[in-house]
Amino acid sequence: MIELALRLSGEHVDLAITELLSVVNAEGGCAIKTRIDEIVLLRCDDMRSAKEVLRRCAFVKEAGLLLGIIRASRESICSLQKRYRGRIEVVRIRGFGKRLGRSAGGCTRNEGGRLRVYIVGSLAIATQPIYERSLEREFGPRAPHRRPVYRPGAMKPHLARLYVNLSGVRGPASTLLDPFCGVGGFLLEACMLGVYSIGMDIDEKAVLGAKANAEFFNCGWLVDVIQGDASMLPLRSGCIDAISTDPPYGRQAKVGAESLVDLISKFVADSLRVIGKGGKVVFAIPIELEKDVESRLVDLGVAVLSKHLDWVHGSLVRALYVVKRVDKA
Repeated sequence: MIELALRLSGEHVDLAITELLSVVNAEGGCAIKTRIDEIVLLRCDDMRSAKEVLRRCAFVKEAGLLLGIIRASRESICSLQKRYRGRIEVVRIRGFGKRLGRSAGGCTRNEGGRLRVYIVGSLAIATQPIYERSLEREFGPRAPHRRPVYRPGAMKPHLARLYVNLSGVRGPASTLLDPFCGVGGFLLEACMLGVYSIGMDIDEKAVLGAKANAEFFNCGWLVDVIQGDASMLPLRSGCIDAISTDPPYGRQAKVGAESLVDLISKFVADSLRVIGKGGKVVFAIPIELEKDVESRLVDLGVAVLSKHLDWVHGSLVRALYVVKRVDKA
């Protein structure tokens, strides 16, 4: 049994904890012990289980083996340094411990390994670092502008990974559907996790682009792409384990005479048909559609498991939903 301290990305802490919970539940072998602001204490059966959680999560910034939780004082931190004999790096969470961070530098020695101490209020959480996320190294090669087929407005890979993780899928035995796949960003992230995925789009050019991108990243064996209408999914009932998607909006939305609210409602309704028992549907909408879409969700008998607001750019704010069907007794 090992214990780790994970520092969540400050980009969106609530989304980060929801992603971590979803990954932990999907993978097994680990459990969240407690949360202290941006720091989450994680208990795992072994290092393999811990590394798999860290590999999957897009919003875990760094992690380390937990050495202890001590009082946030210079004396306590210097005592820790003498015990473990390492170079101490003091990290202030939300501005806590500015003066302490400076004074603790006086007891730092260069010999030994690295020690990282998070200051959160009156607490100091001491760790031995084992992981640091690099967006460029882990996700940069799949950035939209580096794919063979590029589409403006495509979601960044680490955000696409978040959507996939929120669905709770795991391994090639799971099937993930993205019915608004565009040129396949979600499909690539599912592939990186070893999850089989089906992409669908009403635009033939997008379908061809998604296929080309999947082949370029050696994901053809885990990805199938078809042309189809998300409001009338050409799939049999109960054949999908989870759905993660980013429906079109603004200039990208091609909905003909019907409104975007109608399209989202039909998509959710048919998703409930093709998804298996307990499966989750993850999607986002512009915030101005929030009231109308939530009214439709109530009519469809959908349970909202979690909801988050995500600022994209300028005046565009999206509401991100994780929902599931409420099975009748």
